[in-house]
Formats: sequence, structure tokens, C-alpha cells
Amino acid sequence: MMSRSRTNVSIKFLGPLFFCAVFIIGSSLLFHHKSHSRCYRSSTLQRSVIRSPPGGRFYSHTEYSNPLILPHIRHGCCRRGVKFVKCEGANDNMAKDDHAATSEISEKGRNSMETKETEDDEFVDKDAEGKPGSIPHRHLSMRVEVVRSIHAIQSSEWDSLLASDDSPFLEHDWLRCLEDSGSVSGSNGWYPFHLVVREVKDESAPQLSKPSSLSSSSPGGTALSSSEPGRLLAVVPMYAKTHSMGEFVFDQSWAEAAYYQLGIEYYPKLLAAIPFTPATGKRIITHPDVDRPSLLRTCAGVMEKLAVSNDFSSVHILFCEEDEATQTKTNGYLIRNSVQNHFENKNPLTGSKFGSFDEYVATLKPNRRKALRRERKKIYNEEGINLTIYEGDEVTPEIIDTAYELYSSTVEKFTFQKQYLNKDFFTRIQESNFRRHLVVVLARRGNKTIGGTFNVQKGDTLYGRYWGCFEEVPYLYFEACYYRLIQHVIEKNMTRMEAGAGSSGGGKLLRGFDASITRSSHYIHNPNLRVAVSAFLEAETAAIEEQKDLMNENMGAFKSSLATGPRKSEEEC
Repeated sequence: MMSRSRTNVSIKFLGPLFFCAVFIIGSSLLFHHKSHSRCYRSSTLQRSVIRSPPGGRFYSHTEYSNPLILPHIRHGCCRRGVKFVKCEGANDNMAKDDHAATSEISEKGRNSMETKETEDDEFVDKDAEGKPGSIPHRHLSMRVEVVRSIHAIQSSEWDSLLASDDSPFLEHDWLRCLEDSGSVSGSNGWYPFHLVVREVKDESAPQLSKPSSLSSSSPGGTALSSSEPGRLLAVVPMYAKTHSMGEFVFDQSWAEAAYYQLGIEYYPKLLAAIPFTPATGKRIITHPDVDRPSLLRTCAGVMEKLAVSNDFSSVHILFCEEDEATQTKTNGYLIRNSVQNHFENKNPLTGSKFGSFDEYVATLKPNRRKALRRERKKIYNEEGINLTIYEGDEVTPEIIDTAYELYSSTVEKFTFQKQYLNKDFFTRIQESNFRRHLVVVLARRGNKTIGGTFNVQKGDTLYGRYWGCFEEVPYLYFEACYYRLIQHVIEKNMTRMEAGAGSSGGGKLLRGFDASITRSSHYIHNPNLRVAVSAFLEAETAAIEEQKDLMNENMGAFKSSLATGPRKSEEEC
């Protein structure tokens, strides 16, 4: 009896002791994780999830994530030679419409903008000579304004600045449909903040016109006081952002370093880009008759001053042209390189365009030709699937609805995907004049749609955008996204195809795409963060260049490519 009672007492006390031990061990592990989580970074290009500042979102992204090393720099220093146009910023209401805003907006200047003229003609580049046939920049007086909607500028006026070979995503219709559908709005952290530069003949120096409050309900922002606005010299599709999603140039680690290591707010920031579109093109759109280099420098300076005077931490010009990167660099912007895969319609053996898809196949390495034929045989012969391309007016409301359903299906399948575009956007883009640029590929088995892609074309370039499928079929992704579109580019005698962000595990390189450099330009106001980001980009640029060279050398698809390393198998791709 005594032995049994002692056993019962022991068991009675062992239970609580066990749970106490589990609690203590769990608490210590949690504390250990928290104490080290801020120091975590990967030293290579890999997929990672970086913790955002309090109140922010979590981002899944791929980036070169070496830690930002923050040297000791005396506080209060600023880049020499900057003279500010004083604007008391009305950006504090941005966060009120965005429940997921990642920072509390400054209280400086609640609902109004106070404008003061500069002491000298600092925006005019007196050394610019101008190109032949263009108006020298120094002979122009300009007025700058910020408008809160693309509707503040007439579509004909906006599109008159575009050349025939400019990106279709710069067109007024595309940007208008993004705003009108609500895909781009303050409620999802994209506040239209378009920069407009006009010629003013009755003033001797450019002025900065005040933008309306960011919480204003006015669709067009502040208009020029003149009843007849001056000639449009430049526009910049620009947005005030309260997060970093939908940009495809990943700076979440910069935001983390700014908040946790420097104690400063990274959001809001200014972004010159096309929302959700990782395609290279002009970001500062200038009048063809005005000297472009000097006007680029002017706009870069204006964006910098807008950021400083309105408490934006930084300015980011994403997927810009090479001349924009060059000219903004003279203004002190930092240049960042990224890698994308582009297909060039050029026979590597002859240097001329491919005459047919069969010629393209003939230039592939033997193992790639064999793989291509096996994949197409599987799609067309064994699965009985046919692919049809619809262009322009052939894209009916029924087809665009199917394209949206395919786009949504991909978002639903992958947790890291976010649905940026809604159905209203697809409907509006089909109903607009932009329809002439649409290219939709649908894969069907009989009358049943299996999968397809949504694409855009203009001039000599095709842009691959969105893929989706209702049924998983081996190799259908490669056929619909690559082979059939490459065939389309060759048959239309186009020059190139941009397949967007991502590498598909090397699948693009193995099918004739080359690793190409894309550029973005960044102005960071805080001097400590600027020095750290500059060091970060120096290391990242070297890694990106090495990565590009290795990808082209080791994974090239054509006979002329010198493959010196192992290739991935078809199953790995």
C-alpha cells in the first residue's frame, strides 16, 4: 500500500513538472530565435522571406541578400549642392486609406502645399547643347506639377510623347485601366503621383506646382492656373508607395535595414515604374523635339526634391532605359542591375533573323532539338491539344474572360503569388484601344480550354505576361509560354521577346533565351542608408554580372554557345 501511494504521488507531480519544463525550453528557444532573427541574411541568390517593419506585410522574394553594413557617418550631412524647392508635404493621409501601410506617415504639413521659388535657375542645364534638330534645354522655361490621376492628362497629349517603338505599357490606355479598375489605388498602397513638366513662355524660371493632398477626392489633382496649359515636355508615371509589392526589383531588405538598424522610416517612397510590369522601357517620357539628356537630369532633380520636401525616404526608377540610368547617375542616383531572359530573333550562325521556326530548331544543340520534338509530340500527338493565337480585335470579351480565369488560376495555386489585377481591368483593357496590342494563346483539347497565356505586342517586341492552366499537362507550359510565342515572333518578323521576371528553373535559357541585364535607378536621401545601399549594390552588381555570364555560357541552347558546365535535365526544368 505504501509503495503504491508513493507511486501515485510521484505521477501526480511529474505531470506539472513535465509541462513546466516544456514551457521553459520553448520560451528559451523563442527568445533565442528572436534575438538572432534580425541578423539573418543569406549570402547567395536565393528565395527568402524578410521580416517587414511593424504593421507591414511579409514578402516572399528572390534577391541578393548580403547584410547591409552601416558605417558611422556624422548625422545631418547631406549631398552637397542640393537646393530645395520647399514643399510642405501633405502625405500624412496616405496611410489612412491603406490598412496594411508599413509606416506611419509624417505629420508635417497636413492638408496643404506651400510653394516657394528657387533662388536661381537651378533646373536649367546651362551646359546642355541639345541634339541636332532639338530645342536646347537652356532656352526653355518649365513648370512642374504632380497630378493624382492619369485622367488629368488627355490621352492624345500623353501618347504624343511616345515613339512607335516605345513600350506599350507606357500608353495612356494601359495606365488608365489600371487606375479605373482599382488595381492601382491608395487602398492597395499605390497612390498615383504622376510628374508633369510643361513649357511656360511667360516665366523666366521653372516652378514646382503644388500637388493636391494625397487623400483628396479630386480625380485629377492640381491643374495649371493658366487656362491654356503649356506644351507638354515630359511625363513620369510615378506612384507614392507604402510597401514594395508588385515591383520586381526587391528592396525589402533595404527597408528592414533602415527601420531596424537606423531607426528611420523607409515608407512611403516614390516609385517611377509601370505597376506589376517588369518590362524595360522609358520611365521619363520626353518630347521628341526637346533635348532629352538634359531634360532627364531635370526630372531626376525634381523627383529628388519632391522626395526630400515631402518626407519620402527615396526615389526608385525601375526597369529604365540605359540613357535614363546614365543621366540619373550624374544626379547622384545609385544604379542597380538585375537579370532577365530575353529571346532575340537572330540566327547565331548567320547573324540574320530566323527565316522560319524550323530554322530556329535547326540551330539548337542536338539534345535541345530532341527535347523540343519530344515535348511538342507529347502536346500535339499524345494529348491531342491544339494552340490558337488571338490578336487585336480577335480578342473578344469571351476570350478575355478566359484569359482572366487562367491568370486567376495561377494565383490560386501558389501561395507566394498575389493577384494584382482584377477582372474589371481585363474587361476595360479589351474594350479600350489598347486591344490592338493584345495577344492571347489558348490551348484546347476539342472544345475544352486547357491553358493559355496573356501577352502584349507592339512594334518589333512581344511581351510575355501571364500563364494559367485548368489541367496540368506535361510540357504545356513550355509550349504556350515559349515555343509557340517564339514561332509567332519569327513568323511576324519581330525582333525580340521579353518573357518577364523569373527564370523558370533555367527553362528559358534552355529554349533559346539569353540572360540580359535590366537596370533601375535609386535615390536614397538618408546619408547613412545611402552609403550602406551603395556598398550593397557594389557587391550585388559583381554577383549579377558573374551570374549572367555563367548562365549564358553554361546553359545556352544554340550551337554557337560554349557550354563548359553541367546542364539541368528536362525533369529539373
